Amino acid sequence: MGTEWLWEAECLPRAVLIGRALAIGNRSFKYAAKVLAETGYAPVASRLRTVLLDCLAAYKQLMTVRQTYLTENYPRAEKRKRLTKHMRRKMPDMPDLVFEPLTACIGALLGVISPNDPNAPDGVKQLQQFLSFPVLQKRLETIDGAVLLRKYEEAGRVVPKFVPVMVGVFNWFLLPLLRQQLQKEGHETSTLPTSIDLEAVLENIQQEGEHILTSNLAIGKLRLYFTIALTVIPAEDTTLLTQWYMMFRDVLSRLLDHMGLSPELIISFLESGETSSAHSLPSA
Repeated sequence: MGTEWLWEAECLPRAVLIGRALAIGNRSFKYAAKVLAETGYAPVASRLRTVLLDCLAAYKQLMTVRQTYLTENYPRAEKRKRLTKHMRRKMPDMPDLVFEPLTACIGALLGVISPNDPNAPDGVKQLQQFLSFPVLQKRLETIDGAVLLRKYEEAGRVVPKFVPVMVGVFNWFLLPLLRQQLQKEGHETSTLPTSIDLEAVLENIQQEGEHILTSNLAIGKLRLYFTIALTVIPAEDTTLLTQWYMMFRDVLSRLLDHMGLSPELIISFLESGETSSAHSLPSA
């Protein structure tokens, strides 16, 4: 009786997204793959790998802008020394009790902590072994394609649970920090939003079959960065993850206290991941 070919339901929206992406100026399939990945449709592993490497490179550039010594061939100790001086110029009034652990965590993410540094806690050194830029780049370049695609889907399932935490962190920490920094520099802050509406953000996340989709660019990028992190985080090592969590919580608490903000509320957001699961996702 012949052969009947059945296309997956997602093929049409994929084609529409690709067509729209290619219709914008002189766009490429590389850009189309980025649009697919940010929306929630995984491109083939090779394309996804390129998208994630580009994300990592963009974030690294943002973190090292105007700090060329971080990308040059200096010893780690020299890089950390210069980073510390740079951060101290930016935050001259911050007490050492807050400044030193904050600088150590940032240094670990940038990969400038020396393994034999007696002033760096073991947790910071372990953090660098997993989440520094050189380690992340190498992992993305060498990870098996099938594993990478699984990590991408895992990241999609994490996003709806983590968005309430991220919004809480932004409203109660990042936004006041940004406002405080702009005011110190003499900039106008009256146009800044007072907060982000969590419900409005969650409306941009939908579930289509096994896919978690979003039309929100920020959420799409968040998923890509989650994917990068999941490729290296040892999920089975709960002791190490707990150690990192306690370290970040301690640094955040000290920073909030220095800013004159109550740490209790933001810490409660970090510890209430279960509450986010109460939000149901609409079907696409």
